[in-house]
Formats: sequence, C-alpha cells, structure tokens
Amino acid sequence: MNISHTQLDDCRSNPRSWVQAKAGPAPFFPFGYNQALLHAIHHYHRSNGDARSARQYLQECIDRNFENEDRSDQIKDWLNAYIKWYRQSGVIVADSKFRIKLNLGVFLELRGEMHRLDVLPSGYRALLLGQYPRDWENQMRMPLLQGAVARRYGRPIDQIAVGVQHLDGSGLIAKQYSPAEIAKAESEFRNISRIVEG
Repeated sequence: MNISHTQLDDCRSNPRSWVQAKAGPAPFFPFGYNQALLHAIHHYHRSNGDARSARQYLQECIDRNFENEDRSDQIKDWLNAYIKWYRQSGVIVADSKFRIKLNLGVFLELRGEMHRLDVLPSGYRALLLGQYPRDWENQMRMPLLQGAVARRYGRPIDQIAVGVQHLDGSGLIAKQYSPAEIAKAESEFRNISRIVEG
C-alpha cells in the first residue's frame, strides 16, 4: 500500500484513523494559488531559467483558474522574488518536480514528490517548496526522504541533504541526517507498516 510522505506523520500519530480515511473516498484537493506558483517555478527550471516564459505560464494559470486579484498579484510577486533569489544564489538545479518511492520490503511503500534537487560542492540538496512547520526537522519523513533521494539517483547517503524553502525563495534550510537517524526512521516506518497491515 502506498503512503504519501505528506501523510506519514498523520499515520504515525494515529494509524487506525489513517487507515479508515484511506478506505473512504479519495480526498479532493482543488488547484490553488500556491500550486499554480509551484508549477510556474518548475516551468522556470525546466525552461533553463526563462523568466518571461515562467511569468507567462503563471499568468495563463491565473486567467484559467482564479478570480482573487490580491492573491494573484501575491503569487506573481512571489515568482519574481523566487527568480531574483535563484539568480543571486548561484544554485545549480539538477532536477525539478521529481517523484520518489521508498520500498523497505514491508506492506507500506513511501511515495511522493520532491520539488528541487540542487548540486552543491559537497553533494546534493533535495527540497520541498512551500509553507513548512517549525519542527520540520523532526518529521519522520525527512530522513526517509534523504534515503529515498540517495537511492533514486544512486548516490551515497552522506552526499544528500534535505530541506525546505518558501515559495518566494526565502527561508531555505537544509539538514543532513546521519546513517543512525535514517536507520531509526526506517525501523519506525517498518513498525508503522506492521500496525497498518494488521
């Protein structure tokens, strides 16, 4: 059974409720302003930093889907701020909007999406873009994501860091988990999987 990394901490805190919700109808997530901005950021990276194309892409999303002018102006401002941050940062982006899966040989398989993979002098940094909680470093999914990214790209686990960043380019924070921290998270994931399977 697949579990999204975005749902893992909910499942961790109450596996029974998560299973019951999973058995019901699939939740409907409407296409929102932040999702449109995220798509525009991916378009920007996939078009080799073509800012004009990314802005046009975002405007077309807004015209098709939204009516709130204030929120529309906000995400356009955030895209401009993100592009400014990116140009000043000197970051090299190796991949954008890529899927991960982590199969540890148990009932649950961790799945989901990462938003950017940066090349650093010390290795690689995989990021989730958007709002994030203060305690993101303590979320069980983060060390698991580090392991999943290492497996996906065939890189040593100590060359991967994982982190978060706001959609306007601010608030970038990353952490590299130790092999012991990753092993502990994998052990807990296996325990959760046994509970869910039961």
